[in-house]
Amino acid sequence: MSTPEGWMSWDDVRSLLKRKTRSAGSVRKWAEKHGFNEQAVADVIDAKRLPSDAITRAMGLEKALLWRVPLHKR
Repeated sequence: MSTPEGWMSWDDVRSLLKRKTRSAGSVRKWAEKHGFNEQAVADVIDAKRLPSDAITRAMGLEKALLWRVPLHKR
């Protein structure tokens, strides 16, 4: 199943954050610029945690909750 237009997958969000931190020069620089803990940002990139609302906004995104039908019921 592809991601509908205007929506991003979890991998897309992590990739975007990775690009933004590279553009800033490092995870630390991007985190400091936006007032975040460096480890919190790194954990999002490494898929250890979901981005907070504040990190999501700093990325230029808005968070939305989606529900899906379990695979065994499709």
